[in-house]
Amino acid sequence: MAESNVELIRQGFEDLAARGYEAMDELHFEPHEFREIGDWVVVPFTLTARGRSTGLEAEQYAVMAWQLRDEKAVRLEVFAELEEALATVEEPAG
Repeated sequence: MAESNVELIRQGFEDLAARGYEAMDELHFEPHEFREIGDWVVVPFTLTARGRSTGLEAEQYAVMAWQLRDEKAVRLEVFAELEEALATVEEPAG
């Protein structure tokens, strides 16, 4: 997989954070790693946020698995745990 695919996913994280600022005072996606597996990029991350109107703070760990073709995201799955994401993207096609 081309290195540019990881950069596309990095940009996607930045875009998600920028769009979330309308409802949140603070919104931060912190990717822990970008793991390339075939045509997938698996990204465990922590999301931290503070609501604009409530001031409530929240933190959530999750994993995104992005499938790319021709430098375009064609599928996104979100998982609670890294092991679950890896098991899904490493399954043989068929």
